[in-house]
Amino acid sequence: MKRALLLLGLLLLSAGASAQQLVRDGSIVVHYAAMSTQDLSPAMARQYGIRQDSKRGMLLLNLQRETAPGKTTPLHGTATGTARNLMGDLQTLTLRPASDGSAQDLIAEFDVAHLEFLNFDIDVRPEGSTRPLKVKFQQQFFTDEN
Repeated sequence: MKRALLLLGLLLLSAGASAQQLVRDGSIVVHYAAMSTQDLSPAMARQYGIRQDSKRGMLLLNLQRETAPGKTTPLHGTATGTARNLMGDLQTLTLRPASDGSAQDLIAEFDVAHLEFLNFDIDVRPEGSTRPLKVKFQQQFFTDEN
């Protein structure tokens, strides 16, 4: 339960007051969030093995299977992807399971600059799925350094 609340907090932090950040394909749901590593508490950063820095970002994916309306179960899977800025600079994302051993939460770190927009293009491969699920979104980052 504590872990689910942590994930929900991270997702809400990154989403602000906007719409939910998720992709759905049938019963499979992938929640996603990208944020500055500076937004994490030091304890959370240690728990997930994240290096906090004003020029670092973090991508968090959470995979779930909807078993009934409003009810989900964790879903294991893998993902690969990239982050590209508006100048075309590409970063390959190395998504790994969260350090608590949970395979339904995948984390990647990447470099960011102040006011930079990054376009994320992620292929999520949920366990038991016959095809990858595409997650595409753009996010702007704000760092402490201007």
